[in-house]
Amino acid sequence: MDNSNIAKRMKKYEAVHKSVLMNRMPVILRL
Repeated sequence: MDNSNIAKRMKKYEAVHKSVLMNRMPVILRL
């Protein structure tokens, strides 16, 4: 396993996770 590859994957996952959270935030605030 390549460490840089894992780091890239983690950053990608983090970016997706953050975007999903940002999309859900207004829905949570509305409730």
